[in-house]
Amino acid sequence: HLVGRQHHVLQQSYDSLTPQCQQLLSRLACFRSPMTYESIQAIFDTDKDGPTGHLYDDDLRDLLSRGLLHRDAQTNKYDLHPIVRRYAYDRLVDKTETHSRLRDYFKAVETPMKFRTLSDLDPLIELYHHTVRAGQYDEALDLFDERISQVIYYQLGAYQLQIELLRALFPDGEDKPPHLKVSNQGRTLNSLANSYSLNGQPRKAVPLFDQDIVICERLGDKNNLVIPLGNVAIQKLIIGALRS
Repeated sequence: HLVGRQHHVLQQSYDSLTPQCQQLLSRLACFRSPMTYESIQAIFDTDKDGPTGHLYDDDLRDLLSRGLLHRDAQTNKYDLHPIVRRYAYDRLVDKTETHSRLRDYFKAVETPMKFRTLSDLDPLIELYHHTVRAGQYDEALDLFDERISQVIYYQLGAYQLQIELLRALFPDGEDKPPHLKVSNQGRTLNSLANSYSLNGQPRKAVPLFDQDIVICERLGDKNNLVIPLGNVAIQKLIIGALRS
């Protein structure tokens, strides 16, 4: 009931915007986290989209004045309420193109050699997010394994974040294999299951380990089969499924 009322209000607000502002708001909804003015410019190609830089700033101010967009004065970053973000994103037509443009932008953003806080990882996580949304799942997994996972899993213990990022590789739901090459599916299932386990959710880990077991058996990969078998045994012990 409440969701319906919220969407009704959002629809009224969204429909009252000019087509140019609607497009801008929907493109801003592509970001996963608060955005800088420079990163906003990356999705607004004035040569392609038509309006001048002055008109673009007016549109940005219009969204701020309506409360559809917020700006943090301390960090000088812009953000959307999650409900507004989802509503506006659902109405974006060129999703893949916009995410591809943002992926190219964040590829060029410099990141520190060592990470001390989660905020240090923001550009890399944003790059991962746009790579996934652009449909480059295996490329996103490579980025995740090489530059993100070690920090959030082993160094910072941010298991909930690890879960959120890995779940993006399962657009059909966790009861279906991730959108990856078969050779990458098993270890991704195992990684997500381990994250659930360490996050205190062993019941969610069990079916993921079970999927990994099926893949290993189908491939005849006995060396890797022992890993999910051992892992799922531990999780079933924890949840009291002793006979299994």
